[in-house]
Amino acid sequence: MNIFDILYQLLRVLGALGLFLFGMKLMSESLQKLAGLRLRNIVKAMIANKYKAIFSGLVITAIIQASSATTVMMVSFVNAGLITLTESIGVMMGANIGTTIKIWFIVGLGLKFNLSLILLPLIGLSLPLLFSKNGLRKSWGEFIMGFSLLFFGIEFLITIIPEIQNNTDLFIFIQHFSNYNFASILLFVLLGMLITFTIQSSSATITFTIIMSLNGLLSYEYAAAMILGENIGTTVTANIAAIIANKSAKKAALAHSLLNITGVIWMLIIFYPFLNLIDWIVVKFGGISPYQNSKYIPIALCFFHTSFNVINTILWIGFIPFMIKILHFIIPDEKKKEKYKLQNINSGLLSTSELSIELAGKELYLLAGMNKVFFEHISSLLMEKEEKKYAKLLQKTEKLKIKIGKRIIGITQFLTSLSQSDFSEKGASQISSFYRIIDNLENTKDYSWLMAELIDNKNKSKIWFTQQLREQSLAMFTFVSESFENLINNLQANNEDISLFNSHEHKIQSFQMQFNNTDEIVPKEVSTEAISIYKQLYTNCEKVILSIQNINILISD
Repeated sequence: MNIFDILYQLLRVLGALGLFLFGMKLMSESLQKLAGLRLRNIVKAMIANKYKAIFSGLVITAIIQASSATTVMMVSFVNAGLITLTESIGVMMGANIGTTIKIWFIVGLGLKFNLSLILLPLIGLSLPLLFSKNGLRKSWGEFIMGFSLLFFGIEFLITIIPEIQNNTDLFIFIQHFSNYNFASILLFVLLGMLITFTIQSSSATITFTIIMSLNGLLSYEYAAAMILGENIGTTVTANIAAIIANKSAKKAALAHSLLNITGVIWMLIIFYPFLNLIDWIVVKFGGISPYQNSKYIPIALCFFHTSFNVINTILWIGFIPFMIKILHFIIPDEKKKEKYKLQNINSGLLSTSELSIELAGKELYLLAGMNKVFFEHISSLLMEKEEKKYAKLLQKTEKLKIKIGKRIIGITQFLTSLSQSDFSEKGASQISSFYRIIDNLENTKDYSWLMAELIDNKNKSKIWFTQQLREQSLAMFTFVSESFENLINNLQANNEDISLFNSHEHKIQSFQMQFNNTDEIVPKEVSTEAISIYKQLYTNCEKVILSIQNINILISD
């Protein structure tokens, strides 16, 4: 076989894997859109305890059919402080188990049945759905198209691998690596790791390994060794994604590597007895030994892959605190607290935009809290009479204004990067609402700063409020601060408690009646300049409240 024939066969394999990967990408992203809200609710529920975290990781991976996407998302969540390192480890354990479901699905459907007769009609069925203006129908079209392309990739691999097997030179080359006893096992572990590192998809490489073993190109033990290597190779994706993240996120990515590497180590120690156990299970369930018949290797590898990840999770579940100590030792925390920067961390191949909406929502919640603190500085400025303390507080307020401004820019850029992805209708609507929420939060920041400048000018011009007017202003600021608190609760509830959204709506009129009538509330001895400043403070407070109410309406829609 000459170099051109080898290159041709290699390109055919890569083409089949390309179809598989593109189909998997379409399937994963369409499933995220179809289950977007439910997925985000699962993410919220997963932080209760480590068992729920493991279950959530399993469910999320089973739904989106991509463990790499789940682990990268956990790195993003840890980076943002949305979940703790402990919770992320539990989710990644569950993701390791969840990814085995796809392999059972592929082996059970793609290798047991000839799907070639229905795949083209399925693509034909998906076309009108793909061009539909209805988001739900379009997502179903993408799912059907992805499903079809994924199994077309498998069909092509099933056709191509036997042709490679007939190539004696290649067969001899593979057999050459099989003559070093246990060292050969280690070589195939390394090979599986390198291929997965290159392709960035353990599902693709495990499927490729299974098809090679089905056709006799790989023996049972060497295929199992490759699967172990592929479990290590899949952890590279999260570690690459974590390069731009903070140390906590780097620890989360490293935890996934540590989890799988230690699993491979203990499995290699009991490798042959464990393979014999799987062989016994296959025979016990009415099959033929995978050592004797290559047709039973795929089912044996499914048992091997699943049991490896389940047992590894059981072994580690009680030692998560110990793992965290190891992670802290490898990546020590800096004495100075890291500055958090919102980033769109992704896995390259698979988009996790629907789940990333949760990150944006968390950022808006934090931004609202910063705006509340910023506004409360205004009332402190009004009440502070000591010059040095006042100057220090004003400087602190200005720094917070700059910090809020930078955070607004960061969130806007993050949303812009997310907007380049294809969302479900609900996801796209939520992103649109987030943009308007940011605008309103920026308005509250601007109105608050105008009040700070008013108070500063008042002090410089030596325009003094009477005690009664100062107390009235303080009551007005307290009212606005309570509105901020209500907003923060609403952002946290995220449309789960509708009663929260209306709790302050009726108070807007009360605010206008209570603080706008200066003839009744302002003593006659107060100067016109003081009244003018009070009215301007009132106007800006009213604008802040209206902006807050705009956000409440956006959340409740």
